[in-house]
Amino acid sequence: MDETFEIIDLPDGYHISEMSGDDRAIQPLVAAMQLTVSQNERNRKGHIFHADIKQSDPAGKDFGRNIIYEMFSRGLPNKRRMMSCAICENFIRDFGNLCYLSDDATLVPFVWPAEDIVPDYYRQAVANVRKLFEGRPLGEVFRSHLETVSQWSAYYSARKFGKHDAYGHMDVNILGKSRRYYGPTRSDDLAKILERIIADNDESTIARTHMYLTKDVLPHAKLYKSWIVWLKNAAAAIRVRDDPGLQGRKTLIARYAVQAAKGCLPSLYNGALAQLMFSVRMGEDIMSIQSKWMQLVNSQDGVSHEDLARTTSRLISDLGYNTTCFYRSFLKIGQIPSSAYLWIDSSRPSAIPKPLFRHLDARKRSVPATHRDALDKAPIEKICFRKFCLDILPQISSLSIHLTSESKHAENFHFLTTGLDDPTGRSKPIFSFQEPGKHTASWFKATHITSPEEVDLCASWVKVKCIVSFPHMWHHFPNRQKCTEEYFNPMVERGFAHRELGMRFLLVLDGINDIYGKGSDLSMELLNEELRCFGRDQLEVYRDWKSMRGSYVGGHVGGVVVEQEKFRRLLLGVRMKSGEFVRYDVVLYKYFVG
Repeated sequence: MDETFEIIDLPDGYHISEMSGDDRAIQPLVAAMQLTVSQNERNRKGHIFHADIKQSDPAGKDFGRNIIYEMFSRGLPNKRRMMSCAICENFIRDFGNLCYLSDDATLVPFVWPAEDIVPDYYRQAVANVRKLFEGRPLGEVFRSHLETVSQWSAYYSARKFGKHDAYGHMDVNILGKSRRYYGPTRSDDLAKILERIIADNDESTIARTHMYLTKDVLPHAKLYKSWIVWLKNAAAAIRVRDDPGLQGRKTLIARYAVQAAKGCLPSLYNGALAQLMFSVRMGEDIMSIQSKWMQLVNSQDGVSHEDLARTTSRLISDLGYNTTCFYRSFLKIGQIPSSAYLWIDSSRPSAIPKPLFRHLDARKRSVPATHRDALDKAPIEKICFRKFCLDILPQISSLSIHLTSESKHAENFHFLTTGLDDPTGRSKPIFSFQEPGKHTASWFKATHITSPEEVDLCASWVKVKCIVSFPHMWHHFPNRQKCTEEYFNPMVERGFAHRELGMRFLLVLDGINDIYGKGSDLSMELLNEELRCFGRDQLEVYRDWKSMRGSYVGGHVGGVVVEQEKFRRLLLGVRMKSGEFVRYDVVLYKYFVG
């Protein structure tokens, strides 16, 4: 049906003209959304956020991320409620909770128009959604990324016939190509840090520190001037709302926290500015402050491990962590949930003898000689990892990967680790993808490994026991039942909670064993935002300089990683269920056209 409507720019503001045709058409609402987005883009003074809308149905049903679409649907006329549109649902789920902060610290819906320009048919539905934003806290910062035309051309050409873009008729202009988010930041994590900084330092302390730095009383202050000016302004604005119970005050703190320049909060909480303000707060004279400041900005080599550990311990404890939270051990294969497997070898486990004394040139050959010879002579086909998983894996009986001493595979070895059980329940998640009371598994890149032999493998064909997803994906596919396609479905990826970490898979190698036990998984990309205020050396000191606690003599869950962002070419060998041997040169993550 061809409806006509237009947005008219009048002296007294924007209006949407009357439309002819079916009043139930979605286009007038989309036009109103586009108008609202354009106005809000001009009016907002800070970041765009995802509102933290965690509400359940009055009857007790938990709709999770789909609560907005549910409330929208309930506002439609009865007959329309029984219908469902996947495109509308995708758009509302992905972008419906976007908002920005007004000057009075209330949430302003970013895409949902005010009542006066909403078509009558959708008025109650939109009103239901706008009500959800009232009194709600902020969630993650919205980080949009406009992908290049060539990327999307390749993407669309590879889509199966008959499938359409996920947003289609709901493609509001400013959001239309905002497909991926990078580096999501939990505003409440940063808010806790800023709130502690303001609580520890009163107006007088901040004012004196501000004077020392901006009036050039202290040397080498150029980097820190803008940070202390920012803190003074933020603290003044936040202290106006002095009731800690007010949601508006908490929201305002979150707003300022995410606007802080890179390096600002770490310095104020745990760095040079924190130590400077401590000296000011203690009432030290200017000569003492200048002397300590010079040591801070020039070098910290003189700081002992004991002092570093003591200070770090106090600060980390103030955030609610204890040393148990940081203990790690190698993951056992039985600890991986069944939903995490992309493929698993159904044949009998290899019975490789484990000698009591390990030779210096220990090599484990998990692939029989006859199979190795057959693979060396097998034909080679080029393929992408996506197609290999979707089309080839269901047809194979065994899988191997070819490693060479000169290859880059050793630099790509990863191992999965896990936290230790805490029966007291006092431990707190340290990873951004970790949920309280759920798994604490993570991974580390074995940068200390330089050859396959160092992990008890041979430079040849090595058996792949299974292909598993990385731990940050485990809760995304909790009930996967033979749907490998979901791992490579762009629509599913858009709804992925941890896009910034990417889709990753581990080819678990039979017999791999990190004999050094030096693995460490305290990577900044994995840790909670508040822990990124600490340096790697500080965190290592805090957990007693012990990389891993214990080992696992049955072999580790480790191997070669496959990921889209940092893809590395692989040579895989398979034995088909028909008995045929084939080699596959995996040249891309997905969408290879040979």
